[in-house]
Amino acid sequence: MTEISELESRITAALDRIRAGVKDMSTAVPAPEAAPVAGAEQSDRIAELEGQLAAEKDAKSQLEERVKALKDRQDGMVADLTAKVETAKTQAAAFEEKLEELRIRQVELSEASQKLRIAAVNNSTEAELINRAMAAELDAIKALRAAEAEEVGAILNELKPIIEGAK
Repeated sequence: MTEISELESRITAALDRIRAGVKDMSTAVPAPEAAPVAGAEQSDRIAELEGQLAAEKDAKSQLEERVKALKDRQDGMVADLTAKVETAKTQAAAFEEKLEELRIRQVELSEASQKLRIAAVNNSTEAELINRAMAAELDAIKALRAAEAEEVGAILNELKPIIEGAK
């Protein structure tokens, strides 16, 4: 970016010098009848300055094209990064939901296990308590599995571009 700014300022300075030179020539030029030889020199000088002006204009247009290409590339990269951030946010939210469900199931499992322990201490094993404990444990395992699957999916989404790039 610094290089482009430097080149742009050099082009602007060159164009200013050319304008000043053309202006000086137009005010200092004697009438064509008085100096026909000077007119030929002046024509050569004008042609030279016009050539320099054309070269500077060409350089300027090339720089403008490069700046446009850089801007387009940067805009594309920003759009890609924005999309990746949104995807990551969505994945993180889904993963957080799975973890919250896992926490709830873990609390239910702990409560059922506590009741089952109390019943075992009192030598009264109730089938309902055993069923609730087993159901809570099964729910906790399912929630854990769902959270792990979400995490594996997020990891695979991150690895997919790397793997495809290696092919």
